[in-house]
Amino acid sequence: MLQILGVTKRFRRTLAVDHLTLQVGPGTIFGLLGPNGAGKTTTIRMIMNFFRPDEGQIRWRNLPVENLSPGEIGYLPEERGLYQHTTLRETLIYFAKLKGLSTREAGRRIGHWLERFNLGTMDRRRIEDLSKGNQQKIQFIVAMLSEPRLLILDEPFAGLDPVNQIQIKTCLRAVQQSGSTVILSTHQMDLVEELCDEIALINRGQCILAGPMATIFSDNGDKSVQIQYDGPDLQPADLSFKFTATGLKKIDVALTTSLQLNRIVTEVASRVVLLEVKLHQKKLADIFIESVRRNQGESCVGC
Repeated sequence: MLQILGVTKRFRRTLAVDHLTLQVGPGTIFGLLGPNGAGKTTTIRMIMNFFRPDEGQIRWRNLPVENLSPGEIGYLPEERGLYQHTTLRETLIYFAKLKGLSTREAGRRIGHWLERFNLGTMDRRRIEDLSKGNQQKIQFIVAMLSEPRLLILDEPFAGLDPVNQIQIKTCLRAVQQSGSTVILSTHQMDLVEELCDEIALINRGQCILAGPMATIFSDNGDKSVQIQYDGPDLQPADLSFKFTATGLKKIDVALTTSLQLNRIVTEVASRVVLLEVKLHQKKLADIFIESVRRNQGESCVGC
């Protein structure tokens, strides 16, 4: 388990992380979310032991992160962290040795990953000569070489085409099935919805929303039914429940525990001819924006 316990980090007068407490269980893909400048990168760098907290403690599997072996955590940073004038293979061997791998074991693992990502014919090319997408794949391989128990990915899908995004997703699910933990930081909310079991949304260095995805949606993800019809325009007195006209011959009705889909459809169908019925649920991006706005008490800047 990853434990972030009352962690605070300041940079001169800037309070980057403010008494943050989070727990992430094993075998979890965990979304660490927030607007620009929320404290995500600072939190990740403290997990990596690049920074030390001013207050609090971070522990992984009951050990302080400063006591972990080099290969325990894999990290893909948002910024490119590759040496541009070295070859692909030289780069991977260098990072593998930093993680404590022998030359023989490094070669075996590098061969596996280059074949998996169709990079085997490029291993003698310099990093600067590769596309941004291929450089991103190399950064992901670097993070995976030590077979880490904790994998931290900051915008891992940047620059990847849909085929390679599927490759990364497949790898992440395999990592999860092995019992390892993945921390995913990204602004791509559709990928968070698809991949993450739990999330934490931080703003101004504090956690403002956290929990399993199912709970996040049940507590915040309002559902509605959108109906297109033919016939006379519906008026408020025509139905026993409130609705919003969203266009010509279109209405939107909020679902509640007392107002279910069957009742809505049956009552509307008794008045007009139904042409289309769609069930709509609020997206994670909507929940993100609304939560940050509530926390800031103003329009969300930078979302």
